[in-house]
Amino acid sequence: MSQKYMKFFFFRLNCCTKLVHHFNVYVPDLVFFGDSFTTRSDRSDSFQAQCVYRVMEVNSVKRMRVVGLSYGGFVAYSLAAQFKEMVERVVICCAGVCLEEKDLEDGLFPVKSLEEAAEILLPQTPEKMKELMRFTFVKPPVKTPNCILVDFIQPTKIIWGDKDQVFPLELGYRLKRHLGDNADMVVLKDMGHAYIAEKPKEFYKHLKSFLLPPVPPLPSSATTPTTASDTTTTTTTDNNHNHHHLHNNGRATVTT
Repeated sequence: MSQKYMKFFFFRLNCCTKLVHHFNVYVPDLVFFGDSFTTRSDRSDSFQAQCVYRVMEVNSVKRMRVVGLSYGGFVAYSLAAQFKEMVERVVICCAGVCLEEKDLEDGLFPVKSLEEAAEILLPQTPEKMKELMRFTFVKPPVKTPNCILVDFIQPTKIIWGDKDQVFPLELGYRLKRHLGDNADMVVLKDMGHAYIAEKPKEFYKHLKSFLLPPVPPLPSSATTPTTASDTTTTTTTDNNHNHHHLHNNGRATVTT
């Protein structure tokens, strides 16, 4: 089970089943995750964002609220920057969007090179999988199954674990400083990179309060007016599944 599939599994288990009552939830595979592929040589997060946009366009989605987990956070950031008219709100979860090359040299990470990080994040052996679990969980389970920042104006929620060893908390604070008053940041205490699995209820609480609009009071002597349905998109990277769509009442969410 890779890190991306693990995140998808816990997100779907703990959040999608709840969000589906409020949105149409789209969970597309990013390119080269699962069965998604391309003959183009572009592997950038910008290209990934364009692919997600096309998927939403084909499904007649006009407005989205996007949630990006880890690498999906890079894609969600790029999606919001490129398609401002479509993306209403963004949630970025433990994604080192503000990462700089000198951060490795300065010892911000427990690894010394991008190659070493790739070996851990994309484990090919049981030993590397256990090493990944040690990095992503504060309390690992006993059994183990350079980005160019572009400003955007959408309201943004940043969610980070204070003991994240994959993308240290400093990168979250750096992203908050970059986005300024447009962003609100939540730091989860005693949590690592896999807080979606370790504290799913707390994560969903912050997700729900940000993605769902407040319910207006009912008029005293009138029936509730019918309004056009919203669309929300949450983006989740998944390694073993094709395009996932959980349908509900006309609003939508996509996860990367």
